[in-house]
Amino acid sequence: MLGFEKLSQLIEEVKNQIEIDITVANRSGTLDDYLRKIGFLKEEYLYCEPHTSKVLVMGQTSVGKSELVKVVKELGLDPNRFEFILDYNDCKRYPMYTLRGNTKYSDLLLGPMPHKTNGMGDCSSIIAEIRNNQADYPKAQVMMANGEIKITKASFREALLQTQYMAFTCSA
Repeated sequence: MLGFEKLSQLIEEVKNQIEIDITVANRSGTLDDYLRKIGFLKEEYLYCEPHTSKVLVMGQTSVGKSELVKVVKELGLDPNRFEFILDYNDCKRYPMYTLRGNTKYSDLLLGPMPHKTNGMGDCSSIIAEIRNNQADYPKAQVMMANGEIKITKASFREALLQTQYMAFTCSA
């Protein structure tokens, strides 16, 4: 057992080392790995850069990309901060495993997509995988309309208003 003085000194040394480790991990793009390693990665700590992160919109829809971009513009948001994968086959081929621990995206807005997608292994769907491991993924929302998974202009707008990206924009 350490005395008060030795314990205080040890605590200060550990805090200094953690501060250095966090700074290095942040600069090297491995902050989430470091936080996971020390048991501190929680949904609210998954890092994304508010000024450069994007929103990934994924799922099959009959609403065209141009209609969704109009919604983005109506809300005064930058359409260049959105990526759209709206074709069933493109969703199927997308390397879903790259979304785990991904800091490029602040949010994932998900619509209907194939249950089996590239890189998901035994998981029943990307939506199930994310729901079971939310802390490992950017904030995700499933767009719903009339009780089913569906991308409509209204479900997109509603999901968009709940994004971290929107929170960043409104607080800037």
